[in-house]
Amino acid sequence: MRLINPKDPNHYAIYRKSTQHIRIRVEDMLLAETYAPIILNERGRTLYDTVYYIPKKDVYVRMHEKSGGRTQCPIKGTAYTWSWSGIEDLAWSYEEPLPDARELSDYIAFNLDFADMVLLCA
Repeated sequence: MRLINPKDPNHYAIYRKSTQHIRIRVEDMLLAETYAPIILNERGRTLYDTVYYIPKKDVYVRMHEKSGGRTQCPIKGTAYTWSWSGIEDLAWSYEEPLPDARELSDYIAFNLDFADMVLLCA
């Protein structure tokens, strides 16, 4: 699926569903594990890091919404940040996605500055 910024055709994202096996950890704590991520690549003013969105049903810990922690993306919609165990902005999700990105509403992405992601081979 391709998402395009209507005001800037040079700002776009391409995402796809995958069967990649992924684990998300903070230290020794397993936060999430999935075989069904969405992999998103975005280009705007720069090429952003690839983001792996994990189905919310595959997140094992209870995330706590950070009050006031939200951002607006012209191609995906409104994202809210989440905290866990004192780690602010550990993750984000599109609770109010734009129509073309509505599939992302059931997924959460983790900030890899705070969490470790392991890609496992089949």
